[in-house]
Amino acid sequence: MNRLKKLVEKIKSSLFFSSMRTKLTLSYLLLTFIPISIITVFVFDVSINTLKNEVSAYVSNTLEQTSKNIDNTFNQLYNMAANIGLNSSIQRILKSDANRPIEEKLKDDETASEIIKNEAKNFTNIESLYLFSYNGEVYSLNGST
Repeated sequence: MNRLKKLVEKIKSSLFFSSMRTKLTLSYLLLTFIPISIITVFVFDVSINTLKNEVSAYVSNTLEQTSKNIDNTFNQLYNMAANIGLNSSIQRILKSDANRPIEEKLKDDETASEIIKNEAKNFTNIESLYLFSYNGEVYSLNGST
């Protein structure tokens, strides 16, 4: 038991504060480590907040631009539909009699398809576009159906 106490005392005295040099070294380490740790935590916190703010602003700007792009696309589609609907040839075709001669129907079909294609040529994402007449005929990008 006595031996164990001596061994513990020897270990304590050799490891902790055995000399003035060790005491000074430990004090300098603590005096530099604590302020550096505090500064590191502060800088890290500021960096995280700055990053969050920048990401938030970027996402907000991206959403705003996407909203503007969608609105612009819908306005263009509305204008295209208005141009097709206000076209005098289209209005004549849509009001025409369903019992007209087949040659006239084919010519009207070709005319309507050409007008629709010309209006839709700037929209690469439009797969089909249909125009319904008063008499039940349907016109599209690819001709009547």
